[in-house]
Amino acid sequence: MDSNVYHRAIRDLLLAACGFFALALLLGVAMRWDILDGALAQHGFELANLRHAHSHAGYYGVLTLAWWIIELSAGLLLSRRFIAIYAGCALSATIAFAFVGYRPPTIALSTIVAGAWLFVGVRHWRSRGLPAWLDAAPFGLFVSVLLVPVIAVMAKRDFAFSRELAHVFITAVLLNVFVPAAWQAQRLARRVPLVAYVPLALAASVRIVFTTRATPLTAAAAIAFAALVAWVVMTEPLSLRAKLAWSLLPIAVAAGSLMPAVQTYAWRIGGLHLLILGPVLGAFFGARVPRVLRSAYVIALGAMVASIVMPERFSPERPPLATALASSVFAAIALLVAAFSMRRDRPADV
Repeated sequence: MDSNVYHRAIRDLLLAACGFFALALLLGVAMRWDILDGALAQHGFELANLRHAHSHAGYYGVLTLAWWIIELSAGLLLSRRFIAIYAGCALSATIAFAFVGYRPPTIALSTIVAGAWLFVGVRHWRSRGLPAWLDAAPFGLFVSVLLVPVIAVMAKRDFAFSRELAHVFITAVLLNVFVPAAWQAQRLARRVPLVAYVPLALAASVRIVFTTRATPLTAAAAIAFAALVAWVVMTEPLSLRAKLAWSLLPIAVAAGSLMPAVQTYAWRIGGLHLLILGPVLGAFFGARVPRVLRSAYVIALGAMVASIVMPERFSPERPPLATALASSVFAAIALLVAAFSMRRDRPADV
């Protein structure tokens, strides 16, 4: 790829990722305040639809585009037209989710998005060279994308089950695509065979979500996955700060698999936010920011996650108020960090 075209493509991805990050933050804050006062519900917005839009902005936008930045850095060719078309579809899907939820338009747009994911995954597999963590993406994507039509169909028939399947999808893609891409961004060598990593990651995804239905075998697989991740993190030449950040992943998997007290919906959502907004995005968009701002981000993230998991501890009379306030503070700080990240032309270590 021509050097100028490459840098323009990276810039396009970075701009789009930061735009989706701002949108995801806005939707998250709006959702939390709507839980508190129902203002948006009075204008026809359903909370479930806002939740869908928030999560899809993060996955279709921020994390996917960050993954593609690493793909381009590893030598994969993606045209700027492809990036623009994908970003347009992802944005259209996010907006549509906010208004109508899972309906034919969003299902169609999600199918296009899934097709783009698989296209990039196949392109990577065909051009792969030395063993790399990015090689996990094609396998994880293929299995995860199979869940999308099932989730869409079940959304109107059994919402609770559909939501659980959606969490399996979210976790599987996180562990098989975005976490390996983040490790690639930090230049971690892959010394783990994919025939071990991918099945264990998929089993861990099922165990974390369906704890009451999963078999002891999936519990054992989840613990094995946590041990594998811990081994990767501790044996690679990462900074102490990065090791501490990534240690959250095996701890979360082990706790979510074995401890009933943290197997609730609130703990699951809090854990996803902590992992995605902490070590994963830290690896993708490590910004040249003042230490005080970096510290503020970590503190605000911890406060927001705590307010999601146990809001009644902070505001006994109105628990949603604590989450709404913490989310607003975090969003403001995260936007500042994103602004600094825009000054970088490539990802950096946490």
